[in-house]
Amino acid sequence: KTSGFVFNPQSEYWPTKGWKSSTPEKQGMNSKALIEVFEEIEKNDLEVDSLLIVRNGYIVVEANKRHIETLYPIYSSTKSFTSAIIGIALNKGYICSVDQSISEFFPELFQKNINSLKASITLKNLLTMSCGFEWPEVQTDYSNTENPYFQLMQSDNWIKFLLDKPIKEKPGQKFNYNSGCSRLLFEVLYRSGLNVADFAQINLFTPMGILKDQYKWRKTQNGKLNASDALYMSPRNMAKFGYLYLKGGHWEGKQIIPKSWII
Repeated sequence: KTSGFVFNPQSEYWPTKGWKSSTPEKQGMNSKALIEVFEEIEKNDLEVDSLLIVRNGYIVVEANKRHIETLYPIYSSTKSFTSAIIGIALNKGYICSVDQSISEFFPELFQKNINSLKASITLKNLLTMSCGFEWPEVQTDYSNTENPYFQLMQSDNWIKFLLDKPIKEKPGQKFNYNSGCSRLLFEVLYRSGLNVADFAQINLFTPMGILKDQYKWRKTQNGKLNASDALYMSPRNMAKFGYLYLKGGHWEGKQIIPKSWII
């Protein structure tokens, strides 16, 4: 949180139908400093495909090697969209509480030889990646066959693969990067009876003016949305998502994401 920042849910306009542009100076920025950013990119030969800067709701800088609506893979930023969708589902009553145990959603894996620590894992633990599994994902190269996420993607039953992992830490005690957590969160929604793709389009993308053909979301081997790293978006629509959070989850008079979801 920025010292002295006062949240204002209102906006001079909402970029639902598209962003407006402005000069940096009109938005209190220094053009010379922004030029230096491009000079540093060129000087260091950085692989930057797109650069978009929004200030006060206006595009002040935009550079793109391709078309402005080109869809780029956003990799693990997908997880932020997954979290937002979980928050919306919670707000609409499809999920009762983030304190619900995962054993409620995957009873077939908890019927025998119940591990009390595993049974205590909650949706909140998945959201905060503090479920406690032995999971050296970022400690191992992703191309290494020993990487747990690599193994999960190759598994015929990735839910069982994840939940069969031994518990190393007490759930809720320690953050450990685990892409399987995000996948498990979407599986909770599927088991709650939701068509996640339709739910996301209606409740998250449509309010922001993001149409179905303006993003791509790859699926897992079982035909469900990959919640961890498979979303493709244009920089302008990524900026809309960031603006949504900047405005406290509020968009054009509607609270899309619960206020409690905004840190």
